[in-house]
Amino acid sequence: MTSVEGMKIMGACLIEQLRQVKDFRVKDVIFDEDHSTIRMGNAPGNLSVMRTIALNIRRRNGYFSITQAQRFISHDIDKLLSLVG
Repeated sequence: MTSVEGMKIMGACLIEQLRQVKDFRVKDVIFDEDHSTIRMGNAPGNLSVMRTIALNIRRRNGYFSITQAQRFISHDIDKLLSLVG
């Protein structure tokens, strides 16, 4: 492996780590994940996965402000379902 290839791999790893930190912060601030009272078994991990899926669906549909997306779709099931379909 050349040093250029190594730098590319390190850069890709850094980008992935930054994305994970950003997702963690969004889930903590927007979904208030740190204050969740769900602590039994696999439930906390499962809900975290569901929140991540929700974030990715919103991003895939062009919402870069998760707060704005949440306000837009929170009271309209048809808008919510249109994001998935």
